[in-house]
Amino acid sequence: MPATSAGMTGKLKGLAFGWNERRFMKKPTVKYSKGEIGRVRIVEDFLPPPDRLVLREDNVKVTLSLSQRSVAFFKRAARQRRVPISV
Repeated sequence: MPATSAGMTGKLKGLAFGWNERRFMKKPTVKYSKGEIGRVRIVEDFLPPPDRLVLREDNVKVTLSLSQRSVAFFKRAARQRRVPISV
């Protein structure tokens, strides 16, 4: 049977549909039950003390004039690094 026949196209469509169907299947849900949960293990605190945490700094908005070439460069670099841009 030639690769361009209607029969082959139908088979390929079926394969693609099966792949998409598996891709969007829901993950199994956790089922909770009443009663004891079994042996409990206490975990030591793994977070650093509050004085060692890095707090978020305030941002400052600025107005900046750039050439079209510079803007294009930064947009390209952002796309390559998958960084969201808003210009």
